[in-house]
Amino acid sequence: MYGYAGAILHIRLGHSYMKTNLDESIAKSMIGGRGLGLRLILEMGIPRTINPFDPSSPLIIATGPLGGTKLPLATRAAAIFKSPLTNRWSYSTVGGTLGAYMKYAGIDALIITGSSNKPIYLVVSDGGVETRDAEWMWGMDSVQAEELIRRELGDSSILVIGPAGENAFPMLP
Repeated sequence: MYGYAGAILHIRLGHSYMKTNLDESIAKSMIGGRGLGLRLILEMGIPRTINPFDPSSPLIIATGPLGGTKLPLATRAAAIFKSPLTNRWSYSTVGGTLGAYMKYAGIDALIITGSSNKPIYLVVSDGGVETRDAEWMWGMDSVQAEELIRRELGDSSILVIGPAGENAFPMLP
């Protein structure tokens, strides 16, 4: 389907996950992770007034049709979220191998909602999700946490929140 894997992984922290098919018309009209993520927010019917810290406010990580190819700069992924700083929908892009690893797992987008009552991290592989305890790395800087996770998981692509994300943790409901 035009370079897309054809799947969206919905993760509801503390509850469940579900894999759904990516609508082909969306894949055709939204080229790239940012367009796909913003379209998914529109499709979800998220109110513009949603509080960024509301557990139903999604964090979407999406990649485009060229993720997983050997083209330079094609493995970028986009994180789409409601910014607590501006209270507007925003995005950030990341390079490296994330877009490729998402495609290898058969996923075009992750939609993460919900909250956890303790620090956790997600391991996504082959289209499935596993949650693991992250309390043991709480307080570490991003580089330390990434190194320890990489030792545990081996060859992988890793995103960490770091101290800034940890300091917002008590604000979550």
